[in-house]
Amino acid sequence: MMTLHSFPEKEAQKDWPPKVLWGTCLVIMVLTFALDVHLPLGIASAVPYILAVLIAAFLRATPVLFGVALASSFLTVLGMVYSPGPAQILSWHVLSNRGLAIFSIWIVAVIMDHRNSLEAKKEAAQARVRILEGLLAICANCKKIRDDSNVWHQLESYIVTHSEASFTHG
Repeated sequence: MMTLHSFPEKEAQKDWPPKVLWGTCLVIMVLTFALDVHLPLGIASAVPYILAVLIAAFLRATPVLFGVALASSFLTVLGMVYSPGPAQILSWHVLSNRGLAIFSIWIVAVIMDHRNSLEAKKEAAQARVRILEGLLAICANCKKIRDDSNVWHQLESYIVTHSEASFTHG
């Protein structure tokens, strides 16, 4: 049950190993390129590269994400060059299909990078909330805090020891 102050634990989420994600990206890119060079020009066969970009986003590394987008863009252009059919068929249809595929690849990469950034900020905020959620037993008279071992500590020393806070008495 989730309450207002509770969040699902990180351990409950399934994270794929980086090698699996890398391998999946590579397989998708190779298969898409192979399909692309065997289909005639005019078919938007470069669009599946977007799936590789989406999977790369789960590695949560901006350089990797943009590297996969760059490689996908390069393979999209290369696929256009090596697709079967006469070279003079490079019409506006072919160029617009490839342009839209590259545009889509980069839009997805930028959106996923922004999503990863927001996710990192959310996780940092959740960590801070977990720190702030703890209840402290404090004596109103002597201003001491009791720890888990039932030992009383001075307020300032306890907070400095157990958090990133510091005190100034001015």
